Amino acid sequence: MTENPRGYRYNPLSKRAGRTFIILFFVVTVTVISFLTRGLGPYINHLRYEAKSSLNFYKCMGVISGDTIRVVSNRTAVEKIVRIAGIQAPPRPGSPGAAAFLSATGCPAHELLNLSGISRNALQIWVYKHLLDLEFTNHVDDHGYELVYAEKNGVDIGYKQLRAGQARVTDMPQKYRTDYLVFEQESKDSRAGVWRFPPPVEK
Repeated sequence: MTENPRGYRYNPLSKRAGRTFIILFFVVTVTVISFLTRGLGPYINHLRYEAKSSLNFYKCMGVISGDTIRVVSNRTAVEKIVRIAGIQAPPRPGSPGAAAFLSATGCPAHELLNLSGISRNALQIWVYKHLLDLEFTNHVDDHGYELVYAEKNGVDIGYKQLRAGQARVTDMPQKYRTDYLVFEQESKDSRAGVWRFPPPVEK
């Protein structure tokens, strides 16, 4: 301890302690802000989408297959099952459309169950619990499910499935058929997904 000319005792340790306190306070503050930002991130994104009240957004609550999902409206809380228009994901063996899918893609029948699961998982990773923008076509499939075009963050889901080789373009006339055929051809050229099997040898 030394005498201070102004009449009070000065402890050099107190200045060091003060600096340490300031540094610790800064570190703790940054850590808390980072934690809160990370924790509130999904909520902030949700609010961002909810703010677009003029658009018809739906939250994906489940994935039934590589082209069929269960959604709930962000306005009405009504839940429904919809199918992505213009594409057909690998169906389960014996289900309606299985024969047409095998004929169109050349997939071996014994691979259909495995391909169906892969396609479903690919779609689930992309859309489950996410908000989607749905465009209804006013048509239904054979199960009575409404056919829709769906986007996540501005990216078309049909495109994602086709480009990854997780679906084929259906034979039905539809709005984006020309573009979808281009995406399908790209996956064929790269032998992706359902197109990885060699074409059957003609006799």
